[in-house]
Amino acid sequence: SDGGKLGIKSSIGCFTEHPLDSYTRENVKAAVERNVGLFAKKLRTTSSSRQETQGTLDVEASKLNEMKESFSIFWSDEYSPDQMVSMQRVASASGLCYFDPSTMLAIHPMYGTWISFRAVVMLDNSLLELNMSPPRPVPPLVPKEEAAAARAAMNEALASINNGAKSLCEQLHGGDSATKNDAHKCWIKMRDCISLGKHKYRFFENQLMYHYTKDKNYLKVQ
Repeated sequence: SDGGKLGIKSSIGCFTEHPLDSYTRENVKAAVERNVGLFAKKLRTTSSSRQETQGTLDVEASKLNEMKESFSIFWSDEYSPDQMVSMQRVASASGLCYFDPSTMLAIHPMYGTWISFRAVVMLDNSLLELNMSPPRPVPPLVPKEEAAAARAAMNEALASINNGAKSLCEQLHGGDSATKNDAHKCWIKMRDCISLGKHKYRFFENQLMYHYTKDKNYLKVQ
């Protein structure tokens, strides 16, 4: 999640086109490669301690070696149809957040709506093979009055869209459509309708504006 101020240098000239996205891709990919390798090594050690035939161990070791390279990362800033992922639904399926289908908001038990999703990592392995149980779903967290207000704000935001799905992607991830007719303010208003976590974890204004407009001037340290 995006917690705290975006503490990035005020020298705008040193930035890539979208510095937060670039930073995310570089660090998430490195972390996945590092930790998947460590996880495979741990599983290999566990398997070696069992009383199994050498042939079985060789097969497991081979699979674990392949596992290090067998993962896919889907990014929240991807717009292409074959790469786009509903981060909110993934957050719900993983047991991290409650997914409100009427507003498409993912609501965290502590942070509320003030949480951002940057990537989904998919490993080429099944839960059964890893002996893991599916996570428990997060129960509903939104009072009816707040849900109704959030739906009204969402309808207001959707009404500002005049160019189909592309415009919606731009509004939610930054682009020309985000600032037209103050559309970004409608999406922020929708998140503000949910009180859970708002007082303590609401994003700073510059952080919000950068997320919805991708204007790098908002990254300047004040």
